[in-house]
Amino acid sequence: MTRDPGSRPRPRGVGDEPASDVRADGGWWPSPGVIAAILTVAFLPIRNPTPASGLDSSWQLGLSLVHLHHIPAGPGFVFTYGPLGFLAYPNFVWLPGALLGLLYVVVSTFAFYSLAYRRFLTWLSPIAATVLTAALAMVTTRVISVSEVATAALILWTAALVEPAVLDDAPRAWVVPVLGFAAAFQLLVKFGPGSTALVVAVVVAMARPGRRTNVARLLLSLVLSFLVLWLAAQQSLANIDLWLRESLQLAAGYSAAMATYAGFGGARYWWFWMVAVVVLALGVWGLAREHRARAIPTIVIIGVATWYLTKEGLTRLDQVHVGVAYIFLGALIAAVPWKRRWRPLGIAGLVVSCAAVVATTVGVGYRAQLVNLAEPQHRLGEVGRVIRSAVQPGYRSRELDQARFRLAIQYRMPQRLVNELRNRKVHADPWSITAVWAYGLRWTPAPVFQTYSAYSRALDERNAASLLASSGPDAVVREQGPIRAIGRVPAWESPDYMVALTCDFRMVDQSPRWQILLRGDRHLRSAASDEHAGAPGRSVGDRPRGPRCRRHHRRHVRLSAVAPRTGENDAGQAFGTPARRD
Repeated sequence: MTRDPGSRPRPRGVGDEPASDVRADGGWWPSPGVIAAILTVAFLPIRNPTPASGLDSSWQLGLSLVHLHHIPAGPGFVFTYGPLGFLAYPNFVWLPGALLGLLYVVVSTFAFYSLAYRRFLTWLSPIAATVLTAALAMVTTRVISVSEVATAALILWTAALVEPAVLDDAPRAWVVPVLGFAAAFQLLVKFGPGSTALVVAVVVAMARPGRRTNVARLLLSLVLSFLVLWLAAQQSLANIDLWLRESLQLAAGYSAAMATYAGFGGARYWWFWMVAVVVLALGVWGLAREHRARAIPTIVIIGVATWYLTKEGLTRLDQVHVGVAYIFLGALIAAVPWKRRWRPLGIAGLVVSCAAVVATTVGVGYRAQLVNLAEPQHRLGEVGRVIRSAVQPGYRSRELDQARFRLAIQYRMPQRLVNELRNRKVHADPWSITAVWAYGLRWTPAPVFQTYSAYSRALDERNAASLLASSGPDAVVREQGPIRAIGRVPAWESPDYMVALTCDFRMVDQSPRWQILLRGDRHLRSAASDEHAGAPGRSVGDRPRGPRCRRHHRRHVRLSAVAPRTGENDAGQAFGTPARRD
């Protein structure tokens, strides 16, 4: 009989062996590693590695471009993803990042499927565990969020490490340092999941015997791993403090800044969530009844993970984010050791979670989509493309040239506008980084390069200061209109940034979709500046310019008093709430 991989041998009779060891001893059925490998090949959550149009594709490209252009984390850029964020979205534009990203995606996915399968084995037969793990894998490919996949795998592992049956054993010497490394790694990939990984690692260190030693090992591993990984990402140690502070501001401000009233899909998102959470609560209640205080570490881990997934997935209430929440709530249901009479409830909760992903992200065409999801050829093809790009440089160049051609057709930026931006340092406002790349321009972004993410006063001021700095951009390509994908109106984001853009850049040309702004002392002549200025009765020439203009706007502009341009989301609800400053 095999033992818990995270604990030392213990005397006979000290406690029951984990149920997973009994079920996994099986005979003819493949091992968890084999099952996970098959599912990883069939259901690898990997995207097209070439740049594409769209809001998400834009910032995903930016995560690779910051390394290609040697833009440092902290002073140069800050985003919800950190200096290792490129790993979650491999992209051809930076070949080393594409290869490392492919490795990260494969390892994270294999770990998630393997650990989910092992948790199912604690209360299901191998055949039933395989079917439910395959269902979880299938919907995981629909919502591609690899940083959350890696964190979910870590949560499943920590849940196994604090089972009531193993709480009397000190963990093996390598377990806690590995947890510290994983938490540091995830922090540098994406700050939110990394913070959750750190919390569950602390729970394990405190729950197992040798607590002081465990905590000391965890902190030492966390700090050393963070420093080594930070330097490996070619970052300066002097920038750590700034990056941590601003990443914390982004994480803290996300909910208030990005929440969508009533959601794009209505209350049905919450109904699915309530079913999954009720099932989880009943499972936790049964665990507490049986094990009492010994169940506390498991309950804490499930509670922290549920809170994080709810915050991460249901703040925006859009299809992708709620899909992430449903998938990993299903994984948490798998982590509960259900007793025999309660197993149908656990299975029902997981089925509801998977069905919720289908219902909210696929819609009426789900049958055709599920057929596509069940075909591994596409995912293997993307893996093959990344590998081929490493051994055939000409193939990678052709793929990137074709991507530029496709993007140029979609963006339709007139050549005269492109010529205005040649040999200039260009910032994309509010988010069209792919347009800058597609036309071969020199990308020099504001620190929060997706300007709608400047959630705090300090981040707003940092973006504004970057527009005025000599090292900052001297040109801005501005896409007009609201960001309908997330219900935002750029003219009402980042007040200080908009003042700097209005007062210190002048519009030299425009098309129906694009505006070209160059640094200068003339006022921005655009509808957005009129909307932002709050004084539509005054002519452009009468307005203050430069520093005087900035003082004027900071003293007199009251954004909340001006009626914003509004649009409608897919549910017919108005958006465009003006930004407010204290």
